[in-house]
Amino acid sequence: MPNRSKIREIVGRIAASVVAAVFVNGTIANASEPMDDPAAVDRDRAGNAFLKTSLISDKSSVSPGESFFIGVQLEIKAGWHTYWPGMNDTGVAPIFHKTESSKNLTLGPVEYPAPSRYLNVGLLDHVYEGAATLLIPAKVAATAKAGERVTVEIDLEFLVCKETCIPGRSTLTIDLPVKDKGDPDAAGTSLIKAAQARLGTPIGLGTGTPGKGPMVAWASPTELKITAPEASFIAYYPREDSLSPVELVDTGENTRGGSLSLKFERAKAAGKKPERVRGMIEVRRAMSAEKAPSAPDKGAGGANAKPVATNTTSEFYTIDLAPPDAPPVKPSGAAGNGGGGSGVSP
Repeated sequence: MPNRSKIREIVGRIAASVVAAVFVNGTIANASEPMDDPAAVDRDRAGNAFLKTSLISDKSSVSPGESFFIGVQLEIKAGWHTYWPGMNDTGVAPIFHKTESSKNLTLGPVEYPAPSRYLNVGLLDHVYEGAATLLIPAKVAATAKAGERVTVEIDLEFLVCKETCIPGRSTLTIDLPVKDKGDPDAAGTSLIKAAQARLGTPIGLGTGTPGKGPMVAWASPTELKITAPEASFIAYYPREDSLSPVELVDTGENTRGGSLSLKFERAKAAGKKPERVRGMIEVRRAMSAEKAPSAPDKGAGGANAKPVATNTTSEFYTIDLAPPDAPPVKPSGAAGNGGGGSGVSP
């Protein structure tokens, strides 16, 4: 779960400098719209000029007992980024301070699509750029009646960063009618499907079949080997609650594919929380020209993520593994939750 005290600490450090860093002669730096009265702007929402948020759905109306998705759409100004809930050196993922829904609607945990690596002066973050859609599963109560409405309200806090990090905050709402038969929303469905494609398929040790995951095996109690001989790129994105990888800046991706060797720091003291390696794996493979996408996906993981050649396709997998000498435990969180959160409830 995102560390709320950490984002408060980051926001606290930058709050005093936000006005100087952001407001220049009545204009938001790097933004196109001048501010009539910059002093009146809520500094906690200054980042809203660089990251626009909204709620979308794959349904324009819903029916009793129906399951569907709500998406938190993030539209990020070019050159800026926000964070995935993994191991980051400079920031934390958006925080859901409040999520309220009508009594006829039940919401599941937030699901986070795969991020991209962002390396700057030796600091590594896992981020979203361009655009991203965070997913919230929803289910209408079977007792809901046609003519009712389902509603959701979310209070979201975030950091958006470039040379500096700026806090933002949004209150978002969505309201859908209940009908005897629900109707799809074409635009929302497209964005949500793109995000779902980046959530990742859970895999364990072994596998190694194209389309079913790379070969994953322990080389030692502290080293995990990920192998996909035909891959052109392999990357590992660690969750916040994973064992800490060693030298992740250098070892977290292989841009030539083939294999990835990850070493982890083990707990030295007894009584520590169960040790597990948790996160996402991205594998890029060659694809035939007729199957190559006509344009990059800009609705899920970021329009400015590392470029993917039109003759490759990305596969995403999630892992939740114990080292070979660790005691067996029940995995925490949902392995398929985009790997990024540990089943974070909104």
